[in-house]
Amino acid sequence: MREVFVADTDAEAERLSVGLHMGRMMREYFLQLLANFDFLPYLKHDQSVPDSDVTPEYCAKHNWIIGSPATVAEKIEKIHNDVGGFGHLLVFGFDYVDHPQAWRHSLELLAKEVLPKVKHLSA
Repeated sequence: MREVFVADTDAEAERLSVGLHMGRMMREYFLQLLANFDFLPYLKHDQSVPDSDVTPEYCAKHNWIIGSPATVAEKIEKIHNDVGGFGHLLVFGFDYVDHPQAWRHSLELLAKEVLPKVKHLSA
C-alpha cells in the first residue's frame, strides 16, 4: 500500500497532496501515530535525519509516489526494481470530500496514463 497522487504537473501534485488531505492526515494523525510506536525510522531515507524533519513535505519527497504521470511511472518503476518486483500496487485512499475532482482526476491519470507506462512490469 502506497500513497499515490497524480496530477498534470509535479508542482500541482505536490500542492494537492501535501497541501490538502494527504498532508493533513499525515500531519494531524499518522506521523504522530508512527512516532508513538517508534516507526518514523522506517520513513527515513537516512537514519541521521531527525524525527522532527519527517513531515508531509519530507514524505512527499522521499516516500510518496506523487507527480505528473511521467514522474509517477518513473517512481513506480524504480520501486519495482529496488524491491525485486511486486504483484500489485494498492493505492492508499484519502478523504478528498472538499476537492473530489482532484482525487478523481488523480485516479483517472493513474489508470489512463500511468498504468499503461508500467504495464510491462507485470510481465
